[in-house]
Amino acid sequence: MMTTRLFVLLSVLASTSAFIAPGLSTSYPRAIITRRYESSEDSEDPFDTYAINARDQPLAFRDVEVGSGDVIAEGDLIQVEYTGKLMANNKQFDEGNFKLKYGEPYRVMPGWTEGIKGMRVGGTRTLKIPPKLAYGTRGAGDTIPPNADLEFQIKILEKKDGIVDEFLYKTGFGLNVKTGGVLFFVAFLAVSPQIDAWIAKTF
Repeated sequence: MMTTRLFVLLSVLASTSAFIAPGLSTSYPRAIITRRYESSEDSEDPFDTYAINARDQPLAFRDVEVGSGDVIAEGDLIQVEYTGKLMANNKQFDEGNFKLKYGEPYRVMPGWTEGIKGMRVGGTRTLKIPPKLAYGTRGAGDTIPPNADLEFQIKILEKKDGIVDEFLYKTGFGLNVKTGGVLFFVAFLAVSPQIDAWIAKTF
């Protein structure tokens, strides 16, 4: 009788194990704990752990608002609004509203180009930029000292399309409207042959 009960018990255990999906380890509790740890909210956020005056400190950012428009792409002409402050003393040094062709070299500091990557129109993002991606060892006038860590809040207001917007951008008209004046400069670029032809035909 005991032998029969033992046989039945072993048969039930064997049939139960058949329902375990192929490749699924019976040691799943450890796997679950590992995944929970890796995705834990307690893990360090580079934005929160950003250290000023730290060597090899990378750029960090945080989305304040993701936005519902298109993701910006290289070559897009966008209207942005921003404020900038020194992280050392939290002092605002600049603010403004201007047009920017995303990805165009030398128009803005490298920290901006890297930091707004992947943003959507309508989105707002805060950047923490180390000196190597900003003004470096030279600083900028009396406002931004050498080796300054900077924080910017940037909002992408809209994406510009059309020949008029392109003309205004390339000639520098309406490039930057702001209260401060140390971050960007108005560059009067040569008008392209296409716009030149459009002006001659229109006027």
